[in-house]
Amino acid sequence: MSWKFHQKTGLSGQEFLAHISKNPGADVYFVNPFPELCIYRSVWEHGQEFHPNLKKLTVKLFKECGYSDQILKKETPPNLTAYCNHWVANKQFWDSYIEFLTPFWKYVRKDKGPLCLSLKKMADPIINAPYLPFIFERLFSTFLAEHKFKVSSLPIPPSKILDNPYLSPVSNRIIRVRDLNNHKLVLRTDRFAIGFFSIIRKFRHYYLPLIIKKIR
Repeated sequence: MSWKFHQKTGLSGQEFLAHISKNPGADVYFVNPFPELCIYRSVWEHGQEFHPNLKKLTVKLFKECGYSDQILKKETPPNLTAYCNHWVANKQFWDSYIEFLTPFWKYVRKDKGPLCLSLKKMADPIINAPYLPFIFERLFSTFLAEHKFKVSSLPIPPSKILDNPYLSPVSNRIIRVRDLNNHKLVLRTDRFAIGFFSIIRKFRHYYLPLIIKKIR
């Protein structure tokens, strides 16, 4: 469980535990603090938008680890989408998920080739983070979309979402007017708005810091 759980979700641990108690029998329980991101058809589509070259590097990584890159083309439904490590699961899920992750872990730990060097390059100048964590965090939703586990997602109350400093004004507007249970509920105007915001964000958070770094 990420140490930023309360900071990002606005929820307490007790609220999460209460949700688990009220919904017994699931294999996985999680909280997605960014429900507005379901405008993207998959977590990889979003990743490519916010971290240029992420999808290209992930395709290469999948092939190196013996997995088909076709899984990256699958849609990740909103009810299976999570961008943060705010989840718990039973042993059946963990055994299967760790087996899925192991080839990736072994590869990035042992290989010193060009791909691994690229994976360790900066993907987000704002927090000085490489590509690896952004790839690994998306493997959770990708795995859920590929396997049949019983999932229980704790929806964040609208009041918590609107007060969350992590969300942009555009995202807040979309949350206020739409109930984002699936991709089809997003209006074309919403897509245009978030797309325009993404372009601005990409320039501010990715290209501008790189330009400043080169000038210095």
